[in-house]
Amino acid sequence: MNILLCVCASVAIYKSCELVRILKKSGHNIKIILSDSASKMISQELFEAISGNEVFVRDSGKMEHISLARWCEVLVVCPATASTIGKIANGIGGTLLLDAILAKGNVPTIIAPAMNVEMWNNAFVRENILKLKNHEFEIVEPESGVLACGEEGVGKLANIQEIAEYISKKTKKNGKTVLITAGGTIEKMDDIRYLTNISSGKQALALAQCFYNQGFDVKIIKAKTDVSFPRCFEILCVESASEMLTCVLNEVSSCDVFISAAAVADFTFNKVFGKIKKTEIGKLELVPNPDILQTVCGCEFRPKCVVGFAAESENLEINAKNKLKRKGCDIIVGNSLVFGKNSTNGVIITQKTQTAFECSKEELSQLIFEKVQEFLSEQ
Repeated sequence: MNILLCVCASVAIYKSCELVRILKKSGHNIKIILSDSASKMISQELFEAISGNEVFVRDSGKMEHISLARWCEVLVVCPATASTIGKIANGIGGTLLLDAILAKGNVPTIIAPAMNVEMWNNAFVRENILKLKNHEFEIVEPESGVLACGEEGVGKLANIQEIAEYISKKTKKNGKTVLITAGGTIEKMDDIRYLTNISSGKQALALAQCFYNQGFDVKIIKAKTDVSFPRCFEILCVESASEMLTCVLNEVSSCDVFISAAAVADFTFNKVFGKIKKTEIGKLELVPNPDILQTVCGCEFRPKCVVGFAAESENLEINAKNKLKRKGCDIIVGNSLVFGKNSTNGVIITQKTQTAFECSKEELSQLIFEKVQEFLSEQ
C-alpha cells in the first residue's frame, strides 16, 4: 500500500521513525513530507534511509503536492500538532504538507495528534477535531500519560504499533481469505506436563502481515507462540493438534488459501489426569496425531491453494519434493531447522518451479505470496 506520511514539528517526532520502520517491514511503500519546522528538528536523510524513498519538505515547482496526493492510497499526519490540525480543519494551505492534504480528494486520511494536555482540551482544538471527524478524517486519539513538558494528562501520541495497525486496516480488500496455522501444538501428558514442538510463530506472523497488506482477509489458528498477532486479524486459539484440525476444518471451506505454518506435534498421549508419577512415565503410550495438511488437501471443500512447510535436517530438497506429492499440496516450503530467528533458508517447490531462498522471514513471506498468486492466476 502507498502511504504518504506527513510529519509535523512535535517533540514526538522521533516516534514517526519507528512508524516508518514498522510500516516498511509490513511491506508498505512510504513517502514522507516533513513540515519546514519538522525538517529542522530531525534529519531528512534519516527518513530517506528508513523509508528508501525521497523525502519532501517544499514544493520544487513540479507540483509535488498534486503528484504525492495522487500517488498515495492512505494519507497519515503523525505526529499532528494543534497548529497543523487547525489549518487542516479550516482549509488553510501554503506549505507542501498542507497543500497535499488540500489536494488529496477522497484519499482516506488518518491524523494522530500529539500535544500538551491543555492544548488538547482547548475549546478551539476540540472544535477543529470535531470538524475533521465530520469531514471523514480519522483521528487516532492521543493517550494519557506523562508528557514531554513534564505535565500529566491526555495528549501523548498514541502507541506507534497501534497506529501502524490502524493504518494497515486501510488496505484495499481483494475479496480473498487466507487461513494460516501458527505456533507449536501442545499435547498434554498429564495436567502439568506436555509434548510440543519448537515454534516462535514468527513466520506465520510475517505471512499474515504480507497477505493482509496485499488485500487478503486473514484468519489465524494459533497454538503456543512467542509473538503477538495484531487485532486486525481474526485469531482463533487452540492447544492440541486435534483441536487445531477441528478448528481448521470449521474454517477452511470459506478460504481461498490455506497455509500450514504451525509446527504440529506428530504424536500425542492417552492423557493421564492429575500428575503422573515419575516412575510411571515409562508406561505412557504415544498416539499418532491426525495429519492436518493431508486432511485439508483431501477434503471435499479443499481451498484453491494449499501451502505446506517441511522442516528438514538433511536431504531437504528431496524430502520436500516427496512431501509435496505425499500430502497433495500445491506449494511446499522446505526449510532448514532454524527456529525463533528472523532469517531462514531453504527451497520453495511447486509442480512447475523450484526457488532457493536465504533471507528474512518477511522476504520469504513475499516470495510465498508471489508463488500463491502465480498458482491462483493459472486456475
